[in-house]
Amino acid sequence: CPRDVHFLAYDAGGHEEYQEMEALFLTQEALYLLLWNVAETYDTTEELVGEDTGHHMTKILADWATLIQTCAPGSKVLFVASHADEVENDEVLHARCCRMVGAVHAILETYRAAQQAEIRVLETMEAGSNAIDHSLRLRQLKQIVSQPLQLASEAIAVSASSLQGVETLRRAMIDAVLDSSAFPRFGQPVP
Repeated sequence: CPRDVHFLAYDAGGHEEYQEMEALFLTQEALYLLLWNVAETYDTTEELVGEDTGHHMTKILADWATLIQTCAPGSKVLFVASHADEVENDEVLHARCCRMVGAVHAILETYRAAQQAEIRVLETMEAGSNAIDHSLRLRQLKQIVSQPLQLASEAIAVSASSLQGVETLRRAMIDAVLDSSAFPRFGQPVP
């Protein structure tokens, strides 16, 4: 086990227009952090059913998780709630973190069920003019479904101004990369 762990961070920024390009940089050899401003209020219940509340953070985080899952199946993903010092109290902070993480997990489970249903449909299709396309899609879906994201069950609340939670995040990141099930080649030379 190495004495020091050094992270090289890339900030995707979350802008939708860059997602296609950023997909080129997603790899299973990376730890992903899905970050949002917890001081902003989001109605995750309405977002789940598709209502436009003016805030789409739950869907944005779920879309990023889906992109990671598609490009780097089985990757390790942590949730990070920023601006924690701007939330009125710890109870509200904890509730917001739990709601967001639960909502993203729920959306991803819905997507996963749809992917499994598509697999069943593709498996029953007869060979025809689109057989190659169906076969490719079936292989892709099976890979995605067989290697679900290692998605954190809780968020880590942090504040850049007060440094609240930064040590907890640092420890979680180190623990994540030392997890041999997520990073079996960690510490080994990589070309």
